[in-house]
Amino acid sequence: MRRYTSILMLGARGVVMPLIVVLLLMGAAEAGLVFWELTSGWSLEWFWQESHVVWAYRAALVLLAVTCCIHVSGLGGSRVYYTMHRLRLSEWTVTVLLGLCYAAAFVVLWAVQVGILTAVTAYNAARAGAVPQAMFLLSWNDDFFHAMLPLDQWTGYVRQLLLALGMGMSCAVWSFWRRRNSFGCAAPIAVIAAAIFTGFGCRNFMVDICLAVGSCVLTIGSLCFVREEVAQCERTG
Repeated sequence: MRRYTSILMLGARGVVMPLIVVLLLMGAAEAGLVFWELTSGWSLEWFWQESHVVWAYRAALVLLAVTCCIHVSGLGGSRVYYTMHRLRLSEWTVTVLLGLCYAAAFVVLWAVQVGILTAVTAYNAARAGAVPQAMFLLSWNDDFFHAMLPLDQWTGYVRQLLLALGMGMSCAVWSFWRRRNSFGCAAPIAVIAAAIFTGFGCRNFMVDICLAVGSCVLTIGSLCFVREEVAQCERTG
């Protein structure tokens, strides 16, 4: 068990500080946008619809993905080979464990974004003298807010969790292929899809299902290629 914990700690050490930096940058960018909206006099109904906060979240997704991809890719040095040799773990196992760490980072990013949206909306609702239920009405009416906080639309939570898992695993797979001086395409596909479809078609059940299934297919397919590569290397010695 200690072997697996050591890999998880390796992943956590490499992603925690960059995640904090990304969260601070995203929070600062969104605070600036919110301040601009407040001074522009937008009504509560149009507060999020006329903003560009979604672009701050998309930029944060890309920055976090780049950080995860580079972490153990061998760029700038990496201890992953030493750790695998010392713990006697297969590279496929290491890739899966690191992918879980990265996926957790994307879940934290999503949770913080929900917290920011909820806190700002609640503040502005109280400031405008609106009823407490106004926050939930805005969550349903605004595409980006609803994508982050789907309320009773359970497929939205499944979509977000599977997108986070797909991005996390794809970033770990990208690092795997980079250590072999190759290039993995799963990470760019997963991150671009997550960024583009954030707030797009978020009320459509089929869109949620298609994104969730697509993320699963991409994750399983990329991991299968990694497993085959590791098995082939083990056979050839």
